[in-house]
Amino acid sequence: MTTSTGPLAAPTAVLTCQEAADLAGRSPDTIKRDREQGKYPDAFQDSSPSRTWRVPVANLVTAGRLHPSQVEQAEQELAAHREGRELRALREENVRLSEQLSGARELAGERQNTIALLQQLLLNGAQR
Repeated sequence: MTTSTGPLAAPTAVLTCQEAADLAGRSPDTIKRDREQGKYPDAFQDSSPSRTWRVPVANLVTAGRLHPSQVEQAEQELAAHREGRELRALREENVRLSEQLSGARELAGERQNTIALLQQLLLNGAQR
């Protein structure tokens, strides 16, 4: 959860609709319907290219989708979930970068061979 005061601060925590659904034990469609019916008056679309809807935890509590005593535990679960998602993304990026590095090394080897060949041709031409 992102907040103005740091991660997981209950009063201002906001969730994606999927996170809100996971937290409330509802389907994302239920959260979407609730949002469309005005049950989450402070919900907003973020500035990401996908314009993801964000729902404040306080709105979930007010709408009766979440009991106040569940907030702290749920935030911990969501933090662990996000950490896992971030870890997967980092692993995927690591694989992608490793592949790029392997390709760059191969290209560097080919270029090194080309340089050696050109140097040899220059030496042979200078000796004539």
